[in-house]
Amino acid sequence: MNWELIAIQLGINTVVLWALAFLCGGRIRIRGLVPVLSVSIVLGPINVFIGYIDYWLGIPLRPHYMFLSAVVLNGVMLYLLSYIIPKVTVENFRIALAFSAIMGLMSLVLYFVLAPRLAALL
Repeated sequence: MNWELIAIQLGINTVVLWALAFLCGGRIRIRGLVPVLSVSIVLGPINVFIGYIDYWLGIPLRPHYMFLSAVVLNGVMLYLLSYIIPKVTVENFRIALAFSAIMGLMSLVLYFVLAPRLAALL
């Protein structure tokens, strides 16, 4: 895995995170650029290296298991980050799981469609 692709995926994750928080209707609020970047820096490696994380945890390396584990890990981390980062608020844990499921689906599509094309341009 090359560094340009990882940087592109992290950028995509940041944009998706900000857009979903904006469209969420106040259930998840991320106020400011620094909180968006800090949440993205924590959640980004989970999405980029989910295959290795699943292998380490003993989860079968099938796409649906990888997606479910990413949703749970992202939801837990997002909910915990709402207590650590002052300008990030999450209404409850179910909202965090739903948010991470939507973010995971959008990121999955963008990673496989947009990221390889952008990496080829670099």
